Amino acid sequence: MGTTVVIVDDSDGFRYYLRALLESEDFEVLAEAIDGSSAVPLILGLSPSLVLLDVMLPDISGLVVADRLASVGYKGLVVLVSSRRIPRSAVEAAPVAGFLPKESISGETLRRFVDIAA
Repeated sequence: MGTTVVIVDDSDGFRYYLRALLESEDFEVLAEAIDGSSAVPLILGLSPSLVLLDVMLPDISGLVVADRLASVGYKGLVVLVSSRRIPRSAVEAAPVAGFLPKESISGETLRRFVDIAA
């Protein structure tokens, strides 16, 4: 398999779609989380090479999750995703590799993040 991934998103339909897309593109989806509180320990326990992190989660913001991961030294890539526009300044201030609108996610766009980080 290819790059290991954890998906963090509260939408069942989007997680299902994203898992199918990623697995068809040779990414290995290790797990999914539906909120930020459960995502942090899951990510730290599994250490995926890539986290796809929704900005708008039901309990805490994806930006807060990214900060928490960075504060404990998580070294994998974190890419924020959203169906809404996110201010560029918020993305630039966050400890993340970048931002992708949900409709722009593809194996190719994610490989670019992985390749740049390598």
